[in-house]
Order: sequence, then structure tokens, then C-alpha cells
Amino acid sequence: MTAKSAPPKTRRMPAGSTESVPYKTLVDSAPLGILFVNPLGCIDTINAKLIAILGLNPDDTFLAENIFSVPALADSGIAAAVQQCLDCLEPACLERRFETACPETVHLRCHLTPVFDTNNHPCGVQAIVEDISESKRIDHPIRRASAIEEIGTLAGGIAHDFNNMLWMILGNTELAAAEIPPGHSARYNLEQVEDACRRAQELVMQILRFSRDTEHDRIPVKVSAVVEQSLRHLEPSISKGIEIHQHISTSDDTILADITKINQLVNHLLTNATYAMGQTGGVLEISVEDVVLGDEEVLPHGNLVPGKYVILTVMDTGPGIAPEISHRIFDPFFSTKSPTQHSGMGLAIVNSIVNSHGGTLTVQSEPGKGAIFHVILPTIEAEPTPVKYTAPPVSDRNNLD
Repeated sequence: MTAKSAPPKTRRMPAGSTESVPYKTLVDSAPLGILFVNPLGCIDTINAKLIAILGLNPDDTFLAENIFSVPALADSGIAAAVQQCLDCLEPACLERRFETACPETVHLRCHLTPVFDTNNHPCGVQAIVEDISESKRIDHPIRRASAIEEIGTLAGGIAHDFNNMLWMILGNTELAAAEIPPGHSARYNLEQVEDACRRAQELVMQILRFSRDTEHDRIPVKVSAVVEQSLRHLEPSISKGIEIHQHISTSDDTILADITKINQLVNHLLTNATYAMGQTGGVLEISVEDVVLGDEEVLPHGNLVPGKYVILTVMDTGPGIAPEISHRIFDPFFSTKSPTQHSGMGLAIVNSIVNSHGGTLTVQSEPGKGAIFHVILPTIEAEPTPVKYTAPPVSDRNNLD
């Protein structure tokens, strides 16, 4: 019979020993948060790093306090995890998202180890707490990009087969409609089927473009010229209740771009904004400006480097974006509209285009206060190519697609 292995032993430093001073120095200078809790659930040791991670007041005294009486330990789930470790005497590891008193959201990873004395009697639990917020922030776009790539591959295959079925439906619908005299009620129904098939085909083409990510030659393009052309062609279809304010305060807005995709990007943002305001009206504001971003300005964006950029801003006074869906608006196939309305992939495509051009896309919105989209793209010094307008498909003209 194999003997059951004893729990890992960790010798606790006796109080007043000659090792206590270097031990305290080691704990206080550690780059990780350290907590030691005795069998009664009271704090014997808590270092400065853990106090900082949890946003606690460094002037407060926590020694001999019950772990559940310290709100940050209770709210973060550390207290409950420590208590469970005290009860079962088994090592554990947990990750938690925690809102500090600052307020600031931090992601914590906590390693819990039961501690035994030289006689193998339990004398408490040691918790090593690590702030993994930065690694989470870096990993999130990588995981998101991987997921979108997988979705695109799957969707591309489905879209191809679906398009073949649509052609069959459309062809037979047209043949049936030709056999029915004009004005007949059945002919109207068949025309509705035909219209729905064509809208579905446009959506299929969007999915295929997204999954294939076809690139054309990149040429020097002025962003302001694309905006002006798009507004000129879209203005007749915009509700008369929507005021358009245009602010172009730059002559240094030339980027190296796929002109077809930049046209598509601008069209999506403008049509999304006008759709958001619908028939109620409002203000559509478009601005283009050149900026120089330094180290501190590019830090929040991750993929940008210091240098010259152009910022395209599209603002509407529509209903805004609810906080619970704001993190999903760039996901492929996510839509706020009912199944009876068009459902494209506008913002997912916009985000993909911006990323492929070395830029970044941000959004600011509150319910009832509209939305502001900022497209930040790197500029170049070159003679721009004249812009030719490319109209978007009808099914692209949707809000939050």
C-alpha cells in the first residue's frame, strides 16, 4: 500500500527569532503581495505590496484583524479562499476581478498554501497575490484576434454554401414571378422573396470579404477627400432632420491605404451615425485633424508608436450605446436590431480595416448622449492620389452591425 503523501510543509518563522528581521525585510520588499493568516482566521503578516494592490490605506493596522473584517479581502474573494484553505488544508489558486477603493479594476491571481510547523501541525495559510491586470490587457486583443480569425474561416465556408442556395431560391422565384400577371397578389409576395434574397446575398458578400480580407494595392490617400466625397454622395439619402457639421482642420492627412477599404470605412461610420438618429433627427459631426502623438499619448492604444497621425471623428446625437453591450459592438455578427431589419457587419469590418492599416478605433458613448467614434491612422509624406467614390452595399447601412 502506498502511503498518502503529507501536505507540503512550510516552517513558520518563530516570533523574536534572529531571522525575524531579515524575514520581515524580505516580505516587505517582495514584488508580490504576501498575506499570512493564522488558524483563527486573523492576519499575522500583510506586506506593503498587497496593501497597494488592494488599494488599502498604508497607515492602517491590519495585524490581528480577522480577514473578513477587511472589506478589500472580503470583496476580492481572498478571505473566502483563505478560509477554505484553512478548512481543507489543500493548496489552491484562484483568479479574481476586483474593484479597488481608488476606484480601479484589477485582475488578481492568488496562490494559497497551507503552512505547517516542524511537528506537521497546521499553523495557517500563506497567500501570494499577483496583479495580472497588464498581462490580461495584452492577452485580450490576441485572444480576440484569434477568435475573429476562426469565426471568419468558419463563416466564409458557410457563406459560400449559403450563397449557392440563395441563387437557387432567387432563380426559381424569378421564374415563378414571370408566370404570374402584374398586379396579382402572389406576384407581390414573390417580389418580397426576391428582395430578401438579394439583401441576403449582399450580407453574404460582406461575410466573404471579411473572411478573405482581400487586399488591393495601397496608395497615398487624403482622408479629408474621402470624407468630403462620401458626404456629397450620402447627403441626399440622409434625413432632413439631421444637421451635418463638417470640420476639416488639416492639410497633412495623407495615409498609405487601400482606397476601397477606406471608402468602406468612412461610409460605414457615416451611415451608422445617421441610422442611429433615424427619423428623430439630430446632429452628425465629422472632423479630420492631424496630430503628433508622443510616448504617453500612444501608451493606452498598445499598437501605436510615437509619430504623426490623422484622427477622423464621427459624432452623432443618437440614443448612445448601453454599457452592457459596448464591449461587443466590434464583434462580427453582433447587432442591436430586430431580426426583421437588415443585419450587416459594419463595425466589425471598420475595426478590421483600421487595424490592417496600423491604426486604432475607439468609441465614447453614454445612453441618451450619442456616440463618438475616433479613427486614428498613421500619416505619410507623399502626394495624394485623387479619390474616386465607392458606394456601399445597401445592407451595409446599419447601426452597430
